[in-house]
Amino acid sequence: MQKIGILSPSFNIWGGGQIYIEQLCLHICKNGFQCSIYTAEPTKFQCAVHAIPTINTPLKRLSNVFSIAKTMRVDGVSHVVLNDLSSAWLAPFFRLSGLKVISLLHIPLKLTRGTQKGHKWFSYHSIKWALRLGAHKILSVNMDNLQIAPGKAVFVGNFVPAWAFSSEAAEIKYDVCFVGRFSWEKNVPLLLRIVANARLYHGRDLKVLLVGDGPEKGEIDRLVVELGITDLVTMSGWLSRKELLSSLRSARCFAVTSHHEGFATTLLEAHACGRPAFTTNVGYCGTFVEHIGNKTGFVFNAEEIDTTEFYTKLFCIIDNYSDFADDCIAKAVLFSEDKVIGKILAAIISC
Repeated sequence: MQKIGILSPSFNIWGGGQIYIEQLCLHICKNGFQCSIYTAEPTKFQCAVHAIPTINTPLKRLSNVFSIAKTMRVDGVSHVVLNDLSSAWLAPFFRLSGLKVISLLHIPLKLTRGTQKGHKWFSYHSIKWALRLGAHKILSVNMDNLQIAPGKAVFVGNFVPAWAFSSEAAEIKYDVCFVGRFSWEKNVPLLLRIVANARLYHGRDLKVLLVGDGPEKGEIDRLVVELGITDLVTMSGWLSRKELLSSLRSARCFAVTSHHEGFATTLLEAHACGRPAFTTNVGYCGTFVEHIGNKTGFVFNAEEIDTTEFYTKLFCIIDNYSDFADDCIAKAVLFSEDKVIGKILAAIISC
């Protein structure tokens, strides 16, 4: 029987990428294969794990790659899944160790341009050629990475777990819900400025729920006060799955304001709850909202939040949120767990 190992080198970070591979591991095991996540944080995952040393820097990853590969081979692993760009560049080393290498990419591989976050020229091309030479298959959560190695890179998409679909009613308390880590990438200040502009220039108070926490919590607290919207913003911290679904259903729409994103799990979960969204054009989020099936919200850029047109569209989806419910749910079904992870498992075992 083939045994699959998933390398998760991230340390002290828990987010959509970690949830993704946890569900992937559980699904693989449920379908009769053996699978474990190789991680320095084994207690964070609720699936089969194998503890490895902390490899939270490129140097540590490089110096430990052959010992980790040897450990996997001793464990009987035949296929290794490298989780995201943080380990993608290690593909040739695992291949030299005799393993079948699958790279799973959540975030687009891009060159840094202006304020756009990405990789510098040397790093970008190192990762690109490492994947071309070392990976047997590249599985991308968004479309942007298909150009890395045409024919080898495959779009798989993100998935929404079955538990996210629920018809349970919820009291509407908020106009907008945001879920995510309070970090630069998620750009929570952009959402706060939208709320402030709506009050100041359009005479409308938007009640917002922020679900999450992170390194920019203090700056977000300060900005809420500075913008005069303390009465409009509620912060809940991190929530359990059940609490998260209730929170998503308690708002009329969902916001993605990220600088940098793949295909946000929370966007899919909000759609599974029947909630439309407005999103920056990052990763696959914009395509999902505007170009898969019927429109279930709209895409915007940061400069637009000073225009009347932006607020016309925003108030429209807030005021008519229930009209989008069926289309949102139908769209989320296209990315169900069985469909997406089933596709990934098929790609892995075909190597």
